[in-house]
Amino acid sequence: KRLFNNTVYLNATSSGSGFGTSAVSSDTGTSVDLRNNLLVNTSTAVGTGKTVVLRYNGASLTRYSSSSDANCLYAGAPGPSRLIFFDGTNADDTLAEFQARVKPRDRHSVSEMPPFVNVTTTPYDLHINPAIATRLESGGIIISSPINLTTDFDGDTRSTSSGDIGADEFTGTFIDETAPIITYSPLSNIVSSATLNVTASIADQSGVNITAGTKPRIYFRKSFNANTFIDNTNATDGWKYVQASNGSSPFSFTIDYSLLFGGSGSSSGDTIQYFFVAQDVSTIPYVESKEGVLNGTVNTVELTSLHFPITGTVNSYKILTGVNGTVTVGTGGDYTSFTSAGGLFATINSGLVTNNVTVQVISDVSESGANALNQWNEMPANSNYTFTIQPSAAVLKTISGSFDGGLIRLNGADRVTVDGRFGGSGKYLRFTNTKATTGTATITAIQMISLGINAGSTNNTVRNCEVSTGSNSIGSYGISLTGNDNDNNTITENMIYKALGGIAFDGGATGKNNNIQITNNIIGSATAGEYIGLVGILTSNADAPVITGNEIFNIITNFSGPIGIQISIGVVDAVISNNKIYSIEYTGSSSLGARGLYISTGVVSSNLTIANNVIYDIIGKGSNTFANTNVGVMITEGSGITGGIKIYNNSINLFGTADNAAGNNSAAIAVLSSAATGLDVRNNVLSNSIVNNLKSTALALVLYSLAPGSSFDAIDHNDYFASGTQGILGGITGAGIVSSLSQLQSALGGDANSLNADPMYGSDSNLVPQPGSPLLLAGTAISSVSMDILGTVRNGSTPTIGAYENEVALPVELVSFLALPKHNSVELIWNTAAEVNNYGFEIERSRIQNT
Repeated sequence: KRLFNNTVYLNATSSGSGFGTSAVSSDTGTSVDLRNNLLVNTSTAVGTGKTVVLRYNGASLTRYSSSSDANCLYAGAPGPSRLIFFDGTNADDTLAEFQARVKPRDRHSVSEMPPFVNVTTTPYDLHINPAIATRLESGGIIISSPINLTTDFDGDTRSTSSGDIGADEFTGTFIDETAPIITYSPLSNIVSSATLNVTASIADQSGVNITAGTKPRIYFRKSFNANTFIDNTNATDGWKYVQASNGSSPFSFTIDYSLLFGGSGSSSGDTIQYFFVAQDVSTIPYVESKEGVLNGTVNTVELTSLHFPITGTVNSYKILTGVNGTVTVGTGGDYTSFTSAGGLFATINSGLVTNNVTVQVISDVSESGANALNQWNEMPANSNYTFTIQPSAAVLKTISGSFDGGLIRLNGADRVTVDGRFGGSGKYLRFTNTKATTGTATITAIQMISLGINAGSTNNTVRNCEVSTGSNSIGSYGISLTGNDNDNNTITENMIYKALGGIAFDGGATGKNNNIQITNNIIGSATAGEYIGLVGILTSNADAPVITGNEIFNIITNFSGPIGIQISIGVVDAVISNNKIYSIEYTGSSSLGARGLYISTGVVSSNLTIANNVIYDIIGKGSNTFANTNVGVMITEGSGITGGIKIYNNSINLFGTADNAAGNNSAAIAVLSSAATGLDVRNNVLSNSIVNNLKSTALALVLYSLAPGSSFDAIDHNDYFASGTQGILGGITGAGIVSSLSQLQSALGGDANSLNADPMYGSDSNLVPQPGSPLLLAGTAISSVSMDILGTVRNGSTPTIGAYENEVALPVELVSFLALPKHNSVELIWNTAAEVNNYGFEIERSRIQNT
């Protein structure tokens, strides 16, 4: 609890046995910070009761803030029952006893009966009588943190140099019996230099002594130097000092490291301890030393060996290694590794970043993974420097090692870019965590780690890199974001392979990962041993992620049901677009299938946009249970109702053999969230021709929905095409199996402009509609889908259904044209290669030759 500039006056009486009172009482669980408070208790205790200003429950002073100071504490004439402080065991009836107990706290506190305007008759008036001299006048300290107290109880403006004690700011006459008040910001760690400029604000009612020789000073030493003062030369071991270079507050000091014992100055690794001293202009000076406790009575800033050793807490800062500019990592470089002992990360973690850092990787690098990159300290503080890793040439460099966890870890680090390009193009950095056995942590090549709510790794980019692990059958990811608030990170144009999962970003329910960009990555491999083992992209608890332009393929596994992209619990406002997902295959013996896109947010109004995705070759043994079978796009409940899904202009083609004697079903789209609402399905081409040769009753559905037609805000301009011996148009709750477009329209209450036609793909894996396709000009314009998967601008009124926007072919493809004069007429001869919807020919003659 913080108590600042309060006035408390107690003058209670009682006939009760053991009657006692306290101006402030603190229990065992409360920490207290007292500054500038006027606390008066002149009550009359009875029996074993006590009149106490500050009462603590328990003897520990750890709950009494070290910032406590400049209070007026008064309990009347000192005595056993009139106490400044009492903790149940220890009792202080004088201010001096209390200050000795709590030092260095309350060194500027005072004790007096204040000249209140009226405490004789009620109502009391606790304003201060300005005609009577008092220690309250200008006896306070300036409070600017954690709040800035600029006015008093009455709204009067407080002094900006030395305010008054208590709730009332007044203009009175001071009694100066206290030392100057020194305030300053603790010095931060720095890099090695010859000198250091520092400032401190110093105020005193009578004035600060600024005479040469007795001006304010800062004493300093290396932490291992002798705790004494002999003289101010580097020939002796002990404290040294410099005095202020100016004559008014704030006072300026230039620490001269050449004064330190030995004369070699400071170097990286040194800890410099320091404290300030100042005296006022009183005849018998009052001296303030901050911090620490000097020995004996101190009445001058000219300290001698008699005033040492200094005890208590003395502030300090470290001299650290500075890192800035361009550094090299690799054989013959500035550092031989990123993560190993003595590597770049360890140096930065224990040092200071003094400008933007660019790291050039000059060779293959072997890593231990021992050190993550923490959020570095900066000089000046809060400079927001950047850290970039890049290759030194257009030659592939491999950064590898076997580590149980993330090999390259950003441990709360921000503004890091890992860029595999050289000269703006190419992929010349390969990161691989070669560990191939299960350990205590998830194996990851590159990992961004959160330190807690609002303490994630943010504003980082990994781009144009190759990323892999040692195994695609154990818990492993190429790139992962772990924990709360890893916000504003981008993963783009990487090649990710040989891992159980390609990319994973999992936030917390109260600290979602915001604005994650997963774009244009190639996730998968053409080499069997380097396939992704289970899921291409996985996310949960994310706000406004964008997953676009990725190619996810060859997730071929017998491990479990593989998934191209998995959108899990707590994901909202996401865009999943322009992705190509194919060859997702389960090869095991269990009744499991594959899913191209799996959505299970558990959020009724998820506001997801699924657009321009191409999904095909999603196959596995499959199951009669849709939750475990082959599905192009699956929407399921998970931990709660999943709704608010927009599915626009996707091309989905399921085909192949899924033999399972136990039976199976499949669907291009399956809505398994029965209470879902806010579904919008338009301009999609959905086809399914999967065949189960071992079970004739298997169903290859185009659309399966446990949600009724009322769950769809809009559903239209789709092409539903079922083929093969087990192809069925749909299965809709309340309607059962539907085999015609009219039945589907009736079941859903929509699809008035939808088709049931062969989309005329180029092939099962080439989903570009060919000339004459019924998809051409059959869609409806959707403003948020203005381009197709290839970036072609869509027709503004009647776009093509599906992910590809095709220009409509001319009705006639002309091969040759010949005009032969025949007396007063002309014979026209032409040949055509193709004619589509040709309703005749019109020929126009030009008067211009050869046109």
